[in-house]
Amino acid sequence: MMNAGGTVGMLDEMIHVRLPMILRQSGAAAEFSITDSPITLGEFLKILDRQLPGLIKQIDESLYNFAVNDVLVLHGFRQHPLMPGDTVEILPTISGGQEHRYDGYVGYVGYEERPDAGHL
Repeated sequence: MMNAGGTVGMLDEMIHVRLPMILRQSGAAAEFSITDSPITLGEFLKILDRQLPGLIKQIDESLYNFAVNDVLVLHGFRQHPLMPGDTVEILPTISGGQEHRYDGYVGYVGYEERPDAGHL
């Protein structure tokens, strides 16, 4: 981001953070920036834990994913590199539900439409 003097602003040097609603219970904002410069997502989590004590205890790695600049990091996220200006988003993991079978049809819990209700 350029400031009025034409130089690169501080925002480009920060890591931007987006938290889901469930992790904002401690009063954290939905979006904020950290001024420390972590090199990896693992270091980012340590910095986040210092700034928002107790937050990391809420993040179970099997229940949350991480995205950097809107790209999901699926494997080895702790070693994933970060650059100044990156945006890190912590996302609740979404699963497809539990499979159920009825009348030869496979469906998922929460899926309301059945074969006898018309086409899919």
